[in-house]
Amino acid sequence: MRTLAALMLLLALVLAPRARALEPDKAFRHYVSDSWSIQQGLPQISVLSLAQDRTGYIWVGTQSGLARFDGLGFRTYTPENTPGLPGTWVRSLLSARDGRLWVGTYKGLAFFDGHEFSSVPAPAGAPALDVLDITEDSQGRIWLATPSGVFRVEHDRLLPVAGSPLPAQAVLVRDDGLWVGTRGAVYRRLATGRWERL
Repeated sequence: MRTLAALMLLLALVLAPRARALEPDKAFRHYVSDSWSIQQGLPQISVLSLAQDRTGYIWVGTQSGLARFDGLGFRTYTPENTPGLPGTWVRSLLSARDGRLWVGTYKGLAFFDGHEFSSVPAPAGAPALDVLDITEDSQGRIWLATPSGVFRVEHDRLLPVAGSPLPAQAVLVRDDGLWVGTRGAVYRRLATGRWERL
């Protein structure tokens, strides 16, 4: 039995296709592309945010617009070619469970539903919000950190969260509450609605 196994292994090695080595005159970077820049279509070299949607596209937020990467190249979205996008400086991205891509810019919030971009209006009388961070809770609600405090999205409208710290620079939803990072402190909003400084 051992002789038969050894003979089969020898036959497999003899019949196996020959492995080809890398060509010695080419650099390794010619075989693997692991960085992309404006030469490959990225709208700007400062990448501020990244997200991958459920269809597999990589979304890149830059100081000169939003880009969608399909593995080969970039398609760029700006307010000039995409009216639903409120600003070019894309600070935060979130691929939500419902399939929407949420886009936070220095001039407000938008979402992409797979077909078109739609802007989410700021509360009446409020200036456009600079959206610094976006997160989603277990019920699918969207929360934002902005210099004007924390906001949540309800029925595609922005609602302020009472008592939230200013400026809210980062936001995280956990089982034990809503966590908010601000200058020099971290706050947590309890289920009762009360805020505590940690």
